[in-house]
Amino acid sequence: MRSSKFPSMQEREKEINVHKDVILAENKAAEEERHKVAMELADILNKVKNLKIKYESLVQVKQLFRKASKSKL
Repeated sequence: MRSSKFPSMQEREKEINVHKDVILAENKAAEEERHKVAMELADILNKVKNLKIKYESLVQVKQLFRKASKSKL
């Protein structure tokens, strides 16, 4: 009895399957974009961290030179 579906019902099932495939493809594309953005964010945060370390190092060197200059006076 299952094989004797109405043609309109079969067409509707095909439409639903096509729509499902489109949604799955959109979901995959969105997930890939999310991953790309997450990787870019991680890269930017890593660059910020490295710049902060470099800045703190320069500040420490500057403070050492100031102390050395004051002790010579």
